[in-house]
Amino acid sequence: METQHTFSLIYTRKPGILIRVALVLERRGYTIESMSTNSYDSNPDYWEMILTTEGDPEKLEQITRQLAKLIDVFSVQVLKEMYC
Repeated sequence: METQHTFSLIYTRKPGILIRVALVLERRGYTIESMSTNSYDSNPDYWEMILTTEGDPEKLEQITRQLAKLIDVFSVQVLKEMYC
């Protein structure tokens, strides 16, 4: 069963971060449904990316760990899970 997930990533704004995030999700069969970025409130050097994806819920923990390992990513949180 496909499940919708919403991730929040806190990262430093540098070239290439979007493609690295997209590749992690693509390799696990996830599709990016929507994405939004904005400067992070408490520190202007950091940015926040909100991603809504759809994919296999069994791979969620692995994807979260791999996103957190990316260079320039400081925090990854799963905000919500919705069954389609």
